[in-house]
Amino acid sequence: GEPQVRWDAMTLFGTGLLLSRPQLDAFFARLHAPLAAAGVDGVKVDVQSGLASLGGGVGGGPSLAARYVGALEASVATTFGPHLIHCMCHSTENLYRYTHGSLLRASDDFYPSRPA
Repeated sequence: GEPQVRWDAMTLFGTGLLLSRPQLDAFFARLHAPLAAAGVDGVKVDVQSGLASLGGGVGGGPSLAARYVGALEASVATTFGPHLIHCMCHSTENLYRYTHGSLLRASDDFYPSRPA
């Protein structure tokens, strides 16, 4: 197999999933509150397309994506208003769920140590 998979955190330790909307709402509130308190006025959420691959045994990828996207977008709307960038998010399960956010993007273009 792939050599890097031997050191991948999900391979080594598995994943933990929150499945109920109250759990997800509490998770995102705890995640976003300190950012807002520090003056952050928006968020870019990366690697969203991988979420659907974790849906086996918990209702499937579309169901899991709907739960996570709904809770994420509700939290961002409450905490940051419209300032949400969905990044690396172009799986069909996600695209059909988005109702809030400023932008959808795929990127491999941020290299702060390289001159423009």
